[in-house]
Amino acid sequence: MARNESDREDLFAEAVTLVRRAEAVLANSVPILAGIKTNGDVSFYFGPDCVYHVDAAGRFRRAFVDGFLYRSRGDGLSRLRRDRTETETALLRTDLPDDEAMRFLTAMHDSLRTLRTAITTGTWTVLRQQPADDPLLGAEITTMIDTILSATPWLAPALVVRR
Repeated sequence: MARNESDREDLFAEAVTLVRRAEAVLANSVPILAGIKTNGDVSFYFGPDCVYHVDAAGRFRRAFVDGFLYRSRGDGLSRLRRDRTETETALLRTDLPDDEAMRFLTAMHDSLRTLRTAITTGTWTVLRQQPADDPLLGAEITTMIDTILSATPWLAPALVVRR
């Protein structure tokens, strides 16, 4: 884990694992990056402080929201906070109660619905995309959002953690 985080200068260029990706803006918003990996996993970057990662089945895997890391435990959601000292960085985990997990899910779904509406109504402005001549990318992103919105269970199996 990096000792210190910093905003990326060009997230679109750095997000090479998203082999199909689009950077766009909605009315009065920061740029949004949405992309698909070769294995079908999808990532959504709603600015630098709101990032969601889901698996190919539309199940939540992990996120970074308002300075906290979130990850699926398979049967629940954990929030992790970085605790830094001069010599080390530790992740402090809180397993969220169901009501907090549902508020998190609702906020994620609201962001995704807003993006979906912008794509389907043509009110998003694509700044750039990879590949540049991919006419189906927007439609595939909306299909993936639909998959996420209806995923049951909504949490992916727990991530393997290195120790």
